[in-house]
Amino acid sequence: MKWALIVLLLLFNLVQPIQPSTNPRTVDDPVYWSLCEGMDSKDPLVRKLAKKGCNSLCKKKGWYYGACRTVGVCTCI
Repeated sequence: MKWALIVLLLLFNLVQPIQPSTNPRTVDDPVYWSLCEGMDSKDPLVRKLAKKGCNSLCKKKGWYYGACRTVGVCTCI
């Protein structure tokens, strides 16, 4: 009976989709902090590249998208 319960729990865990947390999280790697530094630039191309860089980094890490919430901080959601 104990084994049947363990097998059922394992199967239940496999059926549930694995999703990243929906809580915003700041990327804690200092290498990527400068991604959003260009957000205070007057050049629209620089701002666009900063947004795209943050977004693609977060997607590579398994999050839904990334956004520059403040200058210099890339936040993954």
